[in-house]
Amino acid sequence: MSSQKNYHSITNRVYAYCHIWSLTGYCLVSIALLCQGCSSNTGSTSRIESPANKQIEFIGAPKLVVKNSSYDFGNIKSGSTNTAIFNFANVGDRPLKITDVRRCCGVAIKLDKEELAPGESGVLTAQYRAGQTSSLLRRKIGLVTNDPKNPQVELLITGKVVETLTWTPRHFEISAYQKDVKCPEITIKSLDDTPFAIEAFDATGPCFTADFDPARKATEFTLKPGVNTAKLKAVSLLELNGKLTIALGHPDYKNINLTFKAIPSLQAIPANILVFNAKANQSVLRRLQLRDNQADSNKDAAPFQIESLTSKNGSRVEIRRVTMNKTGCELELQIWPFIDDTTKSFSADQLTIKMKDGRELSVPMRVFYQSGTLSSALNSSSN
Repeated sequence: MSSQKNYHSITNRVYAYCHIWSLTGYCLVSIALLCQGCSSNTGSTSRIESPANKQIEFIGAPKLVVKNSSYDFGNIKSGSTNTAIFNFANVGDRPLKITDVRRCCGVAIKLDKEELAPGESGVLTAQYRAGQTSSLLRRKIGLVTNDPKNPQVELLITGKVVETLTWTPRHFEISAYQKDVKCPEITIKSLDDTPFAIEAFDATGPCFTADFDPARKATEFTLKPGVNTAKLKAVSLLELNGKLTIALGHPDYKNINLTFKAIPSLQAIPANILVFNAKANQSVLRRLQLRDNQADSNKDAAPFQIESLTSKNGSRVEIRRVTMNKTGCELELQIWPFIDDTTKSFSADQLTIKMKDGRELSVPMRVFYQSGTLSSALNSSSN
């Protein structure tokens, strides 16, 4: 009798456990179905994590695929224009939008379309113009899209710029104050044996001239420029840096440039006087170095002495101290700037320093006033 009771007790426990497990399983299945139903109604992009590899897959989203992410030009000629083409496509199931294209300097970008439908392809064209000197080329382009998995793709352009022409010098200096000023000879040579012609010769000023035959072609030329001393001195007073431009009949070089520096007889350091945060009707102190560049070349020159210092527009200037040195002198100037009533923020003037030996030097001056101080001074003077 006791054994029969035990049997019924065990049976009831098993039945209860099975009933609990079935209810639990039903609840788990219901919760899973409920969660799945919620996720399917959230929108176009959902993420499902695969338990096998733990990777996140985007469903209902754009996806950018680039066919070629790098383009190598190889060896390219200096001065040449080169084009790289990148093909890409949207393999997702939502529209792909290109929101930005980030590029390096020297690269021009053309995009055929900014939005791609699912399955649609696009083309990005990158154009690079090589410089005139040999160099390694490496430029990056960033393609920014609404692809949630890969929002920015980097494209790379590489190559090597190879010179096909060379010339010397590229830069030179001349002493504008000398009686017999000479310009160095200019040699232009083809590096790949391509014949060319010199078609034109121009210079800042123009203070240089050169004889050439535009009808003659060769693989190498040597020019012997002449110097117009009067024009060179005029240029050196206004602009110390100049440029020579030589036009060529060459397939890779339409023209070449040489820069030069004309060293004047007198030189101010700094070349301009700038005053910031000035107050109207108040003086400012400035130091100015005067360099006598021709002192070493002219041993019989008169002593380095200043005869006068004047301004073009009426600024009042006083020399408080002169300190002589090996290259010239240092001036300590007290300046009451000229007030220009045509503006409310700054005034401009030009100081002229005249030496006792007849030489002159012009120094531009610009004064920027504190906000409101110049207008207040102009209003008070008018009243």
